[in-house]
Amino acid sequence: MEFRPVSDAGVRRDFSLIMSQAFYMPFELALEVYGNEGVWTSPMTGWVAYLGGRAVSTAVTFTGAGVVGVYAVGTDPKQQRRGYGEAVMRYALDQARQRDGVERSILQSSSAGFPLYLRMGTARLPDFVCR
Repeated sequence: MEFRPVSDAGVRRDFSLIMSQAFYMPFELALEVYGNEGVWTSPMTGWVAYLGGRAVSTAVTFTGAGVVGVYAVGTDPKQQRRGYGEAVMRYALDQARQRDGVERSILQSSSAGFPLYLRMGTARLPDFVCR
């Protein structure tokens, strides 16, 4: 698996496509939001995981106030349940921790993503709210 930062038009387009598929939004809307180069400025970093040259999963980290937040973890629905979301999320967190020196993390989740965060040990039931 290869992880690419969201740093050029092609990767932004791939990120937008995964967001569109994973969160059931029109591709044009996802591209309008995530295809804009200005969105991808520090302290926000996006990652796309590729398998055999094909984009399969995404994650975003945003660092501030001594914590790293994790957002936009999504996987192509045809590629789900293979560990790609976990892999890109772990990679994105590791990169943010190395770059920014933060250890504490927060995340947001859909109901569908919550079991992944429990398995990874990043969520505990009493502390976590799903929307």
